[in-house]
Amino acid sequence: MIYKFSNLVFISIIFLSSVHGQTPPYYHYTTSDGLASSTIFDIMQDREGFIWFATLNGLSKFDGKKITSYGIKDGLSSDIVTCLVQGENGEIYIGNNETGMNVLKNGKIENYRTLIAGGRFNTRQLIESRGMIYSFMATTIIAIKKNDSNAKSDYVMSTSPIFINRLAKLPGDKLIVLTTRGLYSLKNKELLKLNITGLPDADFLCLASCNDGTYFVGSKGIIYQIKNDRVIRKISVDSYNKQNVSLIL
Repeated sequence: MIYKFSNLVFISIIFLSSVHGQTPPYYHYTTSDGLASSTIFDIMQDREGFIWFATLNGLSKFDGKKITSYGIKDGLSSDIVTCLVQGENGEIYIGNNETGMNVLKNGKIENYRTLIAGGRFNTRQLIESRGMIYSFMATTIIAIKKNDSNAKSDYVMSTSPIFINRLAKLPGDKLIVLTTRGLYSLKNKELLKLNITGLPDADFLCLASCNDGTYFVGSKGIIYQIKNDRVIRKISVDSYNKQNVSLIL
């Protein structure tokens, strides 16, 4: 399943370029420049500054000048790459469509997981937290133990009837599960409801944290700012006809 972003809400301050109505210079990269596909599911910047693209036809890396692409011939389990996350040691975990995960380490792409709990799995998103890599599918959380080739610590957890929209992290490596019924945390293989004063049990799609200890979550037509388990501000986005806020930057 692929995310469809209905609205992108930017919380930022735009300086002179917007005041004077100027368009900043840009270049439109396509497959003619080496991009694996023009259909992109995820974008990630690694710690060295390289930009990685998960696409419909492989993995692409942009170094600021040129694009290098990778496919099945380079070690990928599938050409359909859905999501990416970088590990603490610089390795890059690569989520595939119905073929599990690969890892790019020391310049080589290898298989990381094909099966979990005896079955194949999709990766809608990848997020690293406390030695585990998490993903999800609708009402299922998938947890994969890093550096465990035997997969003994991997597990699959049902969240039914609660549907998951996205996974996110707060400072302190706290894993947050954004669902159709509010915000939850994941602890000891258990989904725990976050009791936040002023926050409804709404359909939340995105989260962005700030350096001042606050964080924002987006729902239908409203962005909530939260601090110390309390809503401190509500931002209405009526200009978007109260559609879902899918991304906050």
